[in-house]
Amino acid sequence: MKKKILLFGAGSHANSCIDILKLSKNYKIYGLIGKKNEIGKIISGYKVLGTDQDAASFIKRGIKHA
Repeated sequence: MKKKILLFGAGSHANSCIDILKLSKNYKIYGLIGKKNEIGKIISGYKVLGTDQDAASFIKRGIKHA
């Protein structure tokens, strides 16, 4: 079973990370953490779910971070 992962950042580097993680057999991208004004945006097919302040709630639910 693939581990769900939450990416920190929603800029151009996130696009590169997404490309690499899509090839992975170990991880499934759950979403991204970005700035407040980025919440709701779709980056390379994945939604910006919240900010740094929201990350703890995802981690408590078992979503890993990178």
